[in-house]
Formats: sequence, C-alpha cells, structure tokens
Amino acid sequence: MPDPVPDKELAAACARGDGEAWQRFLDRCGPTIVASVRRALGAGGAVAAADIEDCAAEVIAELLADEAALLRSFRGEARLTTWLWVIARRTAIAWRTRRARGPGSASEEALAAVRDRSEGPEDAAARRDAAAAVARAVAELPPRDREILRLFYDAGKSQAEISAAVGIPVAQVSTALFRAREKAARVLRKYPGLREP
Repeated sequence: MPDPVPDKELAAACARGDGEAWQRFLDRCGPTIVASVRRALGAGGAVAAADIEDCAAEVIAELLADEAALLRSFRGEARLTTWLWVIARRTAIAWRTRRARGPGSASEEALAAVRDRSEGPEDAAARRDAAAAVARAVAELPPRDREILRLFYDAGKSQAEISAAVGIPVAQVSTALFRAREKAARVLRKYPGLREP
C-alpha cells in the first residue's frame, strides 16, 4: 500500500528530526538512493557492496548536514525520489572521484605535511584541550551512539557489521555517526587553530 504522506510533508518532518518520518523516508526513498549510487559508482566496473553502502550513507549525511538544510530546501516541485536520485548521483560521482585519487594524491600529500608539522607548546596545549572537549561532547551522546563510535573508530567495523552488532538498520548507524561527527566539529570550531577531523 502506498505511503499517503505527501513528499514535501515527509521531507519537512525528517528535517525536524521526526524518527517515524525517517523510517517512512528510508522505506520510500532508500531503494532510490541505493540504485542511484550503484549506477553512478558502477560506471567504471564492478562495485563492492560495502562501497555502495558507505556512499549511500554519505548521501544521508549530506541530507542531514547543517541542520538538514538540504532536506529543508525540498520544495516538492518534483517527486522526492527524483530529487534524491540527482543528489545521490552527484554525491556518488564526487565520492568516486575522491576514491580514484587514492593515497599519494596531491591532497593526501598536503594533508600528510600538515599532520607532520612540529607543534609548539601552545599548539600542543590547544590540541589537548580540544581533545578533552571532544571527549566530553562524545560522553554526552546516547550510549548506543557512543558504542557505534567505538565500533567504527576503535574496532574498525563497517557500518553493516555495526548494524548487525547493535541490531539497528544501517541507515541509523550512518545517522549516529553523522551526529557524532557534527557534535565533534561544533566543539572543534571553538579552537580556531585546529583543523576539524
């Protein structure tokens, strides 16, 4: 049976953080996002399921960025699935381009140079303060989100593995990771000398 909630209303409810709306959104639009990502990434050959998953999660993260600014911008002039197909394709092409550069690219070398620069005592102190502030921010996250962070960053688990371990859909894993990164980024913005992770 088709979902009776109009596209524009659904997008607005998701932008407000309505959990039930998000489930409806994923049921209605998740297959479109995955299909668009698969098609865009598959342009150069076979694509691993994990890459499709990670890129689709990046699409969701993009929709949620800046307090769901992109979702709030949906005016309903096209179908929500059509609008998402375009966004997912654009995100997938950018994701594929970043991956193609790979390690050793100019941007990777520039990042390595920044990481390797020697720190003065003030820089080191600011970095320690920022790390402590981020740790406090992470401690404020719900226990499940903290566990998702631990599994992703400390244990190196994929989003699919975390989904199975925690017992939630993969999309909720990506949402939890996005919320945690946003919180860390907000904290780090208070330390202008430091770069966000």
